[in-house]
Amino acid sequence: MAIASAPGKAILFGEHSVVYPSPWMDSQPHKALAGAIQERVYVEVVRTDDGVLNVGTSIGLRCTSQKKELYELAVKFREAFGRQPRDIAALKALHENDADGLAPIKLIAALSDIDGARVYVGKPPTAVPAGAHLGSSSAAFAALAGALLETKTAFDTGSVNELTHAGDALVLGAPSGIDNTVVSYGGAVLYTKSDPSVAGRIDRLKINGLEMAVANTGIVSKTGDMVAKVRMRLEEDASKMALMDRINQIVAEGFDALNGGNLTKIGQLMNQNHDILSKFGLSIPQIETARAVALNAGAYGAKGTGAYGGGCVIAVAENPQKIVDAWRAKGLDAWVTKWGEAEGARVEA
Repeated sequence: MAIASAPGKAILFGEHSVVYPSPWMDSQPHKALAGAIQERVYVEVVRTDDGVLNVGTSIGLRCTSQKKELYELAVKFREAFGRQPRDIAALKALHENDADGLAPIKLIAALSDIDGARVYVGKPPTAVPAGAHLGSSSAAFAALAGALLETKTAFDTGSVNELTHAGDALVLGAPSGIDNTVVSYGGAVLYTKSDPSVAGRIDRLKINGLEMAVANTGIVSKTGDMVAKVRMRLEEDASKMALMDRINQIVAEGFDALNGGNLTKIGQLMNQNHDILSKFGLSIPQIETARAVALNAGAYGAKGTGAYGGGCVIAVAENPQKIVDAWRAKGLDAWVTKWGEAEGARVEA
């Protein structure tokens, strides 16, 4: 038996703008700040007497896959994923043609080269809410990869990161690399993208953690839909590209504010980042209501995180618990977390 876990993640500044670096924008590469949060996904792998691997994940689906099917999927994935540029259409087809929706889980099992005839997927509880843009799927992939690797040989963070990126690629087509890096290694990262045709650079940071309040709107949105909405707005009005440049400046100012422990400045920049993304039609009434409650309760700033269109709202304040109490009084699922310090994927038992 092996139990592994991985943290969720939250993007503090720079979502969406980082997708549009030069030459579309200015000469400066675009960046985003993301960090691990305290909430984690746990996965347990148990090998039974007949060679079956019982795998509990937060995906919420069940299946039994023959080993031959796993390796056939792995071969197809390597063919699509190994090309430069990556064959995004082929990856998308792999995912869409997966009848039971578990291709990423099967893929990780296959790439982990696990001995055993079948992989069984169940559903245990998780502290990272699904569909909330807090990296729950990446965290599940990382925890699964860690548990499978520990079952086979030994846990290795580098391998966990690679396998998690593979799972993300099958789901998203062209993941930035932010989520898999954060959930695998923990801490905080600065993601930099200077060329649309190549992968961005990810720098792991040593910064002081940030205590923040989190509220889940309960509204689920698809990242791909939100990215498409931004692209459409930019194509309709090229002048909006200047707004993306401003978000990039916010990332730089936010990094300095984090290092200086300036909560007031961080909050102001969060508000500015949110206001810009709202101009692209990414906010929804539930996000706006949660922000208003937080600001009225004394938050320095509040914004959505990740793709927007739903998911969670994050806020910074002198007393984050006060913000959480205000949210809960309105019926929202809310809690206090520590951003940027959580340990990455690890073996629990």
